[in-house]
Amino acid sequence: MELFADPFGTDATNAPEMFQLELIEIQNNSERKRAFAEHDLLTFYGQYVTSDLFPDLSQHALRFLSLFGSTYCCGQLFSMMKNVKSKSRSLLTDTHLSGILRIATSSVRADIDSLCKQKQSQISH
Repeated sequence: MELFADPFGTDATNAPEMFQLELIEIQNNSERKRAFAEHDLLTFYGQYVTSDLFPDLSQHALRFLSLFGSTYCCGQLFSMMKNVKSKSRSLLTDTHLSGILRIATSSVRADIDSLCKQKQSQISH
């Protein structure tokens, strides 16, 4: 974790052997050191620690970046589920809860006006 979060503060001799040479190269590059100070971790690893130059460190960073992304999404989903399935709505089935959560987490928004215009009323005789 320390290697991912602060490659310039990590002692290369204490790092796993597979990362040592790449870590030494990064630590001795002033441009990358400046970039680390100026950018967030996603930008730093995406632009300055490329897989063609640093295959092991790049792969290590991808594991951590994907972990945090999925943890955030998972946490967000459980928070929504907690709000939806309260004591007053505890009778929701898993199917209903799944549908509600899908709608709540979707980035696609319904165009209600357009849907209403397409709907034709049935006239009783």
